[in-house]
Amino acid sequence: MRRRTRELLDTQAARGTEAALDEFMTMLVGPDWRDAPEEVIGGRVVDMERDAHAFFGSDLPALLAWNPDDAELRSVHAEVLWVGGDQSPPMFGEMRDRLRRLVPHYSELTVRGAGHQLASTHPAVLASALVAHFTE
Repeated sequence: MRRRTRELLDTQAARGTEAALDEFMTMLVGPDWRDAPEEVIGGRVVDMERDAHAFFGSDLPALLAWNPDDAELRSVHAEVLWVGGDQSPPMFGEMRDRLRRLVPHYSELTVRGAGHQLASTHPAVLASALVAHFTE
């Protein structure tokens, strides 16, 4: 995941934010992502284009800056719920596997048929899982 994130930032530096956004969304949804329904891509294309500068200029660099060691992850005592789709790109599974192995109070929900935009494509499943998690 870290390698792929660096590659996206390299694309942004070399070819611009629009090219990096296209590369990212193609990875998540496919090459025709701009024509996909909003619920599949997680919003409107125009909003994604507007927000891409913040995503690539701030969000992704902050993600790379967070690099907890194993001891730090073992010290997390909050209940952690990992939610992901079984169709999400493999890079997201790397962190999931690490958290599963190290965080003491870890549980997960894998939504069948969902990709990375599962909050948009499977909102009822996500809502139900969050209610159950926070109720516990």
